[in-house]
Formats: sequence, C-alpha cells, structure tokens
Amino acid sequence: GGIADLFTKLQATHGVLVCYTHNVGGNEWDPTLEEWAEFLALIDEGMAAGWLECVTFEQLLVRSGVRMSRGLTGAWQVEWPEIDGTTTIKRFP
Repeated sequence: GGIADLFTKLQATHGVLVCYTHNVGGNEWDPTLEEWAEFLALIDEGMAAGWLECVTFEQLLVRSGVRMSRGLTGAWQVEWPEIDGTTTIKRFP
C-alpha cells in the first residue's frame, strides 16, 4: 500500500504518524515532488474532514506530560509521568 493506505489506517485507528524529511526530490531516499504533493493533499483532506490534527513532536510531548530541560552543564533532563502516578527522571550528559 501507498501513502493513501496509510492515511486510511490513521483515520480508522486514530494513530500517530511522525514524519521527517530533509529534502523533497533531492535523492533516492527523499519523496519525489509528486509524492510530496499527494502527502500534502491527504493532510489537507484529513484536516478539512476533521479527523486529522497536525502538531509538532514537541506538542505531543507536552500533552503527554513530558518535560525536557537543559542544565547549566548542557546535560539534558527528561521527566515523564508513569501510568502508576510516579514520575521518572532521566539525565543525559
């Protein structure tokens, strides 16, 4: 299945799709201009129909209760709520 099949599955399951690309039509790994146009048209259709919401990855993290911060040393700290109500904290040097 192609990209249209993926959007059909997203609509049926309320799934999450995280997309990332550096270029369009730049090399064999990038989407072609035609694929990109189809992708954008499917986004527009889903949004117009009210079943698709476009957000950034950072917005999803915030909604989930994930907090990221960078300390004075440049190390990252990530906090997220667990299903049991506790909070997990991880530090990355």
